[in-house]
Parts: sequence; structure tokens; C-alpha cells
Amino acid sequence: MCILKALQFVAGFGVARTLLFIAPILLANLLPLDRYGQFEMAQAYAAIGALVVGMGLVSTVPLIRLRNEIEGRWDSLLLLIALLGGSSLAIALLLALGLGSFYVIPVLVCLMIGTLILQALWATSLKSDGRPTSAVFVEAGLWSIAVLAAGLITLSGDRLPQSTIPLFLLAYGLGLLAFTFCQFRRHRAEQTSNAITLQVLAHNVALGLPLMLTSVLTVVISSSGRLVLGQTFGVELVGLYALLYRSTTLPLVWHQVLVIGLFRQIFSWSDEMLRARAPAIVLGVTAMVLTFWLLEPVLGFLLGQRFTETFAAHRIEGLTLLVQTILWSAIALNDLINSRLQIVGRVSRATAPTLALGLGALWLWTQMHSDPLDTGAILHNYILGHFLLTALFYAAQCLASVRLGHHFSRLWLTVVACTAGAGGLIFLGEYNL
Repeated sequence: MCILKALQFVAGFGVARTLLFIAPILLANLLPLDRYGQFEMAQAYAAIGALVVGMGLVSTVPLIRLRNEIEGRWDSLLLLIALLGGSSLAIALLLALGLGSFYVIPVLVCLMIGTLILQALWATSLKSDGRPTSAVFVEAGLWSIAVLAAGLITLSGDRLPQSTIPLFLLAYGLGLLAFTFCQFRRHRAEQTSNAITLQVLAHNVALGLPLMLTSVLTVVISSSGRLVLGQTFGVELVGLYALLYRSTTLPLVWHQVLVIGLFRQIFSWSDEMLRARAPAIVLGVTAMVLTFWLLEPVLGFLLGQRFTETFAAHRIEGLTLLVQTILWSAIALNDLINSRLQIVGRVSRATAPTLALGLGALWLWTQMHSDPLDTGAILHNYILGHFLLTALFYAAQCLASVRLGHHFSRLWLTVVACTAGAGGLIFLGEYNL
């Protein structure tokens, strides 16, 4: 029976995670490159905006529900997120009416901010309740709805307008909002003796703000490729970069399988057990990176013709992003560990200057060493510089943790060894081939 349940979990989680991974790539194959780049730019802005507008409240869900020493109110959290998410959706609707179009970046950004705040609330809640498969299905919601709408546009022979996509997203966001208000009212019916005061709401916000900063930094560094390239070189280049980036993050499936599957345990293990088991996540991601490299010639069948053409034209850049996936996993794992240790605010204050200076240097590097008419050179210089920035940011994270008295040396050394080893093996193999 236990084996059967384990197989059911793996199968269900695999389907859910595959949906989350494949949806952006399907969208890239369904939309014109400039429209896809527009959508990716909006999503990058919205990912940051959802964290800022959401004030880190979503990140407090596991602390409130799983850590007994945390004083936090679930009902006030639901109310705050419903108000913030609903306000963003309302602003998106007003902007669309004022601009006369739904498929423009300002409308898409506000629409996605509201949807992402509400979606993240229930995905994190499901993880905290030990339901990781359902959580991943919820996390795939925004992209899945966009793919569904884009598929209908394609099937209609483009007779349906592009505004079909944001209208579907609006309906999805309103559905999440209605569900959140229903849950708030149900919970309040059980807690009538505890009034929600401004002091209670302020306590929720104070708990979330330190978590917001570290989440923003992580999303900024992962979204900066789309944002910087889009602002400087246009949405078509964003589409090319995003397709390479989305495709080469396939190895993060293993990271998600373990982190989501062990979400409750990560917040309840002893520090010694966490130190002993965390490196397994990095080793798993590294194995997936090498597997992607070996199987890349046949992945075009799964990822579509646009992936095949783009990866063939920019192979070195794609492989650099593939190796960088190990660092993405390591940064996310550091964030989760720091959240558990409740040091994310102090770590973020130490790493923020590094990220700000690094992004400025990266922008100058790309400007000085790229011909605006040479797409290949722009991608090459930017991706190389961004890899170095990611490594620097990870080092700053680790150093900040050490200064605060928390040592995860085995994990950090594993990351260095895996990144250098996988990168060396892949590029030596490419050179010999």
C-alpha cells in the first residue's frame, strides 16, 4: 500500500510539474515571438510586483501554520491578501478601459500581480498541508490558463483577439479571489471572539516584510535577463532569451520534487538533519543537468520546433544557462533555509548591495561589448555576465549566513563542486565533439 501511494504521488507530481514546466514553452510555440516576449516581460515585472505588493505575506504561511513559536493570524492574512489581490485586478481592469486594450504590458502586469498573489497563497497553503501535487497544479495555473487561451486563438485561425489571453487570466484571478473571500468568511465564523484590528493586521505585515525582501532579490536576479534585455533591446530578444531560459530550467524539476515533497520536514527537521540532507537536492539537480545535455538532441520532439531552432543557433548560450540552473537551485535552497532560520531579512540587507552593483555592471558590460544589430553577441555577452553575477550573489548569500553564525559548509561545497564539475564536463565534451 505504501509503495502504491508513493507511485501515485510521483505520477501525480510528475504530471503537475511537467505542466508547470511545459506551459511557457507551449506558449512560445503558440504566440508570435514579439507577443511571447511581451508576455514574458509582463510576467517578469509581475513576479517582482506580486512580492512587493504582497509584502511577503504569502511567505509567512508555513511559519504561521507549522512553527508553533510564531504568533500570526490566519484570518487576517486571508483578508489582507484578498484585498491586495483584488485591488490589483481592479486596477488592471481600469487600465484596460483607459488604454483601450487588454494586451499591453501595464494591464498584463497588474493582472498578473493580483493573480500571482492569490495563486501563491493557496499553493503555499497546500504545501504546508502536505499536499505538494495539488500545490504544483495551482502554481501552474496562470501559465496553463494563458496556454489554453493561446490554443483557442490558434484553433480559431487567429479570429479570436489577443485580448482573449488577459480576459481568461482575469476570470481565473476573480475565481481565486472569490475562493479566498469564502475561506476568510468560513474561518471568521469559527473565530468570532477574535476581532481583526489594525494592530493584528500590522503584525501580519511586520512578519512578512523581511521575507519579502529576500524573495524580491531572488526574483530580481532570475527575472533580470528578461527585464534588462527587454528595456534595452526589445521584446523579440526577450522571447529568444526566455525560450532558452525556460527550456534549460527543466533540471529544476528535481529541485521542486524534493523541496515541495519535503516542505513540512524542512521546517521541522533539526539543523543537523537539514545540513546532512540538503546537499542531496543539489546533487539531484546536477544529475538532471547532465541528463538534459546528453538527451538534448531528442528534446526538440518534446519542446517544439522553436526550441530546436533557437538552441541550435545559440547552443553555447543555452548550455551556459543549463549549468546556471545549479546555482538557481542553490540560491532557492539558501532562501528556504534562511526562512526557516528566520534570518532572511538580515541576509537580504547584506546581499542587496551586491545585486544592485552587479546588475549595473552587467548592464554596462552588455552595452559596451554588444553590437545592437548582432543578436547573437548580445545574448552571449549578457548570459555570460549574468552567470558570473549569479555566482557572486550566491557567494554573498553564503558569506552573510556565516557572519550570522549559520554554517552549511557541506551544502555550499557541494554547490561549488557540482557547478564547476558539470560545467567542465559539458564544455569539455562540446569541445571534443
